[in-house]
Amino acid sequence: MIKPVSFNNYRQQLIGILHVPDDLSPDQKAPAIAMFHGFTGHKSEAHRFFVQIARALCKAGFVVLRFDFRGSGDSDGEFEDMTVPGEVSDAEQALTFLSSLLEVDDKLIGVIGLSMGGRVASILASRDNRVKYVILYSAALAPLKQMFEGMVGSEKLELLKRGESVSLNNGWYLKKPFFDTLDETIPYGIMDKIKAPILIVHGDSDQTVPLEVALRGYEIIKGLNDKNKLHIVKGGDHVFSLKEHTLEVIKETVDWLNSLDLRAIRKKEEEFTPSIDFARPWFHGSPLRLSVLQKGSTITQDEELARVFSHAPTIVSVSDDGTIKHDGKKSGFLYRIAEDVFPEDVQPHPHSTMQPGKEWITTRDLKVDQIGVTFIHPKEILSSQEIAYFKRKMGTQ
Repeated sequence: MIKPVSFNNYRQQLIGILHVPDDLSPDQKAPAIAMFHGFTGHKSEAHRFFVQIARALCKAGFVVLRFDFRGSGDSDGEFEDMTVPGEVSDAEQALTFLSSLLEVDDKLIGVIGLSMGGRVASILASRDNRVKYVILYSAALAPLKQMFEGMVGSEKLELLKRGESVSLNNGWYLKKPFFDTLDETIPYGIMDKIKAPILIVHGDSDQTVPLEVALRGYEIIKGLNDKNKLHIVKGGDHVFSLKEHTLEVIKETVDWLNSLDLRAIRKKEEEFTPSIDFARPWFHGSPLRLSVLQKGSTITQDEELARVFSHAPTIVSVSDDGTIKHDGKKSGFLYRIAEDVFPEDVQPHPHSTMQPGKEWITTRDLKVDQIGVTFIHPKEILSSQEIAYFKRKMGTQ
């Protein structure tokens, strides 16, 4: 069964197609995959490549979502406003949408990315622990800014500085933020952080992203997981245009997914998913005055942690004895969730660096009551030396 779907990001609507296995019973949940199209691509991709992949995966028992990033295909927005970080944000919302579906096992969600979509998939998988398996087709893993700047030329770069959009080719326009953020995160630098198994598929006749890019990417990840694999399609171009190449990619993809022990992945995930007493109160901290906490916000059952979050920190450190220090600089407000919270109302925070069960993300709007105003205590502020240490540890300096 296929059906049109939509979800939102930054108040813009993203349009997609959901493939659901026909034999899935009403009380059954299936593993799921989100597909990320390439630069100037769309949810069907060239020669309906994504449609063929999605149908095969659906037949193999997966729920599959293929959708248009904002500014592409049928989705809201303009292509000239496209950036890679923006598409990573769209990809995060795609996972959130999938995990909210009754027919999806939210502990078994993976991603597929083609070309620039592969760049998006690798960045997302390096920071979002909801991603349990990764498939990269002809992925753009190398630095790109210099290449794209060369494509537009020096005269157009001057136009970008003045805030204008410039033509790339065939009617596609881009603005300065695209170029400024293109290499903000280069996959080569973060692929070693991907814990999920990875399949890289690349054609040796790819004229858009050379095979050497895939070979270097595989060198980075080959020893991280015994399921990590590189498959080279002999004679394959960037989008595997020949029918026999498309069929080869489909077979390799399905066979690799079948080689994964999804039950073991799920069991491991359950072991790290803490049990929560939903009768206990939930808290949220913010520098803003609120009456309703919007869907996608962070909540916790640790009141002190919520107070710290009210100061809008960028770095939070929790010592072994439970002492919390941070770099927040704002006074704020501490809130208690003012209605019942059920298991379906929250999911584990995908980017949490704290112990399991500390941070959760809301899946719907929730009413809140203000407990009081919060103030920063001097003893809880990280020193400049501590901030520098944590930045080095996180690779941001």
